[in-house]
Amino acid sequence: WAAIRSANTYRCAASYAGVFDLPRQVSHSKTIFSATRYFKEWRDKVDGDGARDLNAVSPLRHASHVRIPVLIGHG
Repeated sequence: WAAIRSANTYRCAASYAGVFDLPRQVSHSKTIFSATRYFKEWRDKVDGDGARDLNAVSPLRHASHVRIPVLIGHG
C-alpha cells in the first residue's frame, strides 16, 4: 500500500507474503478462529471506531496506480 499511497517516496518496493486483497483476507480469516466471538473481537480491532471500506485501501484494487517496480514473493 505504501508503494501506491506514497509513490514519490520510494524507488522500488518488495513484499513477502503480503496481503493484497483486504476484504478477501478478512473473510478468509474468519475460518481460522475457533470461536465466532474471537473473530468478532478481531474484526472490531480491524474496523476500529467504525466500519471501513477495505476496498479503498486494498492494494489489489489500486494496482494500476503502481508506478515503481515491485518484487512480490510468496511461499
